Amino acid sequence: MSTKEQLGQLCREAYHKGSPLSIEEIVTLADKLYQAEIAENAAKLADIKDSLYGKGLQVANWHLNGELEPLDNFFEENGW
Repeated sequence: MSTKEQLGQLCREAYHKGSPLSIEEIVTLADKLYQAEIAENAAKLADIKDSLYGKGLQVANWHLNGELEPLDNFFEENGW
């Protein structure tokens, strides 16, 4: 189950258990949690890219032709 699905389930449970918050408030809080998770994951990916980019690393078989290619090309071709 994805994080978004889990948050949706928690929202429904909170609402049905008589939360003092309205369903709109619960959904807003869940959305903020989901956005925070996305931001955290984006920051982790940026750290990974920053630690690997420009190091001269080579990737084998990126284009399924068996040849070595700079890892930096992967980042550049994918808009990183």
